Amino acid sequence: IRDIEFMVQAVQILYGGQYPEFREGTLFEILRRIHQSGLLGENDFKVLSEGYNLLRRVEHRIQMDDLQRYHFPLPGPQLESLALSLGFESGALLEHTLFEDMRRIHSLFQGVFRVEEEREDASKILDLEALTPYWESKIKQAGLKDPASFLKSIKRLAEDSEAPHLNSKLKRLLKGLLPRLMKIMKTTSNPEEALQTFERISLATPARSTFFTLLNDAPRTFKTFLQLGSNSPYLADRVVTYPQLLNDIRGLSEDETRPDDLDFVGIYQDIEDRSIAGVLPRLRRFRTQMEIDIAGAFAVGNRTIEESVNHHSRLAEFCLERASQEVFEKDREILILAMGKFGGRELGFKSDLDCILIRPGGQKISDEIFHRAASLLVREMNVSTPDGYLYELDLRLRPYGKDGPLVPQLNKVEEYYRSVGQTWERLALTRARVVCGPDSLIEEFRSTVLSWVYREGLEPEEVEEIRRMRERIEKEKPKQILKAGPGGLLDVEFIAQTASLKWGKAHGIDSSNTCETLHRLAEKGLLPKSDVRALTEGYVFLRDLENRLVLLGKEGSQGLPNDSETLEWLVGCVNDAQKEKTDSFAWTPENLQERDRHVRELNREIFESLFNETFSKP
Repeated sequence: IRDIEFMVQAVQILYGGQYPEFREGTLFEILRRIHQSGLLGENDFKVLSEGYNLLRRVEHRIQMDDLQRYHFPLPGPQLESLALSLGFESGALLEHTLFEDMRRIHSLFQGVFRVEEEREDASKILDLEALTPYWESKIKQAGLKDPASFLKSIKRLAEDSEAPHLNSKLKRLLKGLLPRLMKIMKTTSNPEEALQTFERISLATPARSTFFTLLNDAPRTFKTFLQLGSNSPYLADRVVTYPQLLNDIRGLSEDETRPDDLDFVGIYQDIEDRSIAGVLPRLRRFRTQMEIDIAGAFAVGNRTIEESVNHHSRLAEFCLERASQEVFEKDREILILAMGKFGGRELGFKSDLDCILIRPGGQKISDEIFHRAASLLVREMNVSTPDGYLYELDLRLRPYGKDGPLVPQLNKVEEYYRSVGQTWERLALTRARVVCGPDSLIEEFRSTVLSWVYREGLEPEEVEEIRRMRERIEKEKPKQILKAGPGGLLDVEFIAQTASLKWGKAHGIDSSNTCETLHRLAEKGLLPKSDVRALTEGYVFLRDLENRLVLLGKEGSQGLPNDSETLEWLVGCVNDAQKEKTDSFAWTPENLQERDRHVRELNREIFESLFNETFSKP
């Protein structure tokens, strides 16, 4: 259908001035006028008009149930019923007629638009028993190291031992995909990973011919699909495990501009309406689906790292709140505090959830009852099932750590902090953010615990204690260069948290988000705007690298890879995701390393200046 429409529109643009009658009318009328003008021969006119008529009739019949469908039915009752309704004796005859018409139409389309020979030639690879030097060279140009392995892979995809009657169809569909596959692979950050993703998901999906049809019909989806596999083997693994997520990949390609806010309630409600499963299985399915949307959009460049970690934090918050409602009885009121990056709405991909659970003080209910409920919550959040998994819940930041009750009473929490609470715990609590809880308990927490956190400023010896704490972490985690190394993420976070403790009460600075805290400090004139700009830009740069490495299956906190091959791969991912990259600028391993070095040197320089001078002043 689109081939014919594009051809007609091209003729309208080229000849509409000379032939005014081409400018108006239905497609059939314009086709007839083009034929009458002598621009379209009798045979070609017949191919296009009769083919368009059949294609539209098939489309309308398929969509009679009011669904937006564009896929031809598989052999079976549906196809036979469709064939009879269109006047064909059998489904096989309809299929043969339709695809023969489409072949002729596309041949005309290629003639009009001079489709490059490579597209026609690449489809012939499937007919080869062994690769010629020419095709070995072509395949290597697409970025693949082992052409023979590529040939073996695509031949395997063209055959289905469980449905041999579909082999001819699979081969035809795969031939249509091959030219585009070769072309797209060449542009990805890692062609080998892109091919592996295509192969693994093709073999995993229960209806391979339908999958191939989808990719043939939706070139942008095919490109996004290969791009996602290349930029994130982690997400590709998720799709292999849950092939139903392919619809979400299609959504990534169709939505160039992603919404600023995700309607988690509406999306979850849709899953709830279509499922008879319990709350926790639905939540796991929902989390798996949304991870593809959030992390996938980041991987292919549709969302920034700031947007992505914010959405991911909100997703975790939604899941945790729903799961806690399921586990804790309604009369068992608790306050859930998000801590760390979760508290700051900076949650990275594959991160744990640092939390503190608190219950009202003065209750006669035993700790054991809440302990069992909290243990169940941790277990249900952490467990992996066929529906997916939620998040690993970490409750070790609570008072007394692993030696304290899982859900302490608020009066005991306040008593702990005011009697034995340490400076590092004040720092940690600057990241505390309420996930859920009764209003009275939230207010009491703020008036008791947070008043201890944001008491009058910081003494010089406390500033020095924080500095020593930072140095100790740096020594204890020498491999975590990006996170804990000199000028790493922790330098920026320690600056924001220390400034919050020093000036938070006097100037109303109590945000749990690192960059937001820094911006508020600049607005109040407490930190130089140039320093804040350097710190926030550097922080965003490092967080972007950290999360791209995680999606590649690497340890993000360790920073830029030492081996050149992985570094090249990362550079490709960064370039691929840059929405506004130009031919005059693209990251190279050398300038990415230089940018990383510069960011961390500047972060450390500002850190030293603030802790030596600004923070140490009374």
